[in-house]
Amino acid sequence: MATSEKPKSYAATVKSRLNPPHLLTVQAGTEERSYIREETFSRLIDVVEKHILNDQSEVALTLQCAFKRWSGGWGLLGCLDQATADYLVCVVAGVKIDSNSFRAWRKGEQGRLLKMSYTPEITNIPAGKPVMDRMV
Repeated sequence: MATSEKPKSYAATVKSRLNPPHLLTVQAGTEERSYIREETFSRLIDVVEKHILNDQSEVALTLQCAFKRWSGGWGLLGCLDQATADYLVCVVAGVKIDSNSFRAWRKGEQGRLLKMSYTPEITNIPAGKPVMDRMV
């Protein structure tokens, strides 16, 4: 190498590619952010994809989403442009699964995060039953 700069590591390169300009965080609830299970997020994505396939609008035909994945109790949608983010925010807001509503939160948007704190003696959670099974 002619310059004295170190080449980026693989992890740094991947991280820079996974930081889209319009990242949406999908969580249960519309005013308060609540965790969702991976299975629920998969069902939500199925509904959203069906909606997109049935929509013949120009925006729906030109969506640019780098990835969609579940991570640690919420979904991530990596939108590459503002039009895609706006469209997906509207579509996700219209989805209901098992009477639960969802919202795609933009960077910087705030909603009260519902925190779960359990005391086994009070909540009667059976021993060995994962708390994650109680998420939406």
